[in-house]
Amino acid sequence: MIKGRTLSVLLMTVVACGPTRESGTVPVPPQALEVTIHRDQWGVPHIYGPSDASVVFGAAYAQAEDSWWQVEDNFLRAVGRGAPRARSRSRTQPST
Repeated sequence: MIKGRTLSVLLMTVVACGPTRESGTVPVPPQALEVTIHRDQWGVPHIYGPSDASVVFGAAYAQAEDSWWQVEDNFLRAVGRGAPRARSRSRTQPST
């Protein structure tokens, strides 16, 4: 549960720091420039960085790559829009 909350906060921070209106570019967090994510032959991410903040950023980025649907669900629940999405999913799934 704490992991989901942490990712929701991270995602909301990224969304809040969206593109600037003046230049149309997205500011890059300094941690993104310092982290290295290497995936081995099984797809397991190995994350290297000079600081704890850069490694945490890399871990969140790797998890978002692996399971974006879960990050999106956590974000929707955090902003109070999880229930409508859950209802729409239950309508499309066959009942047993």
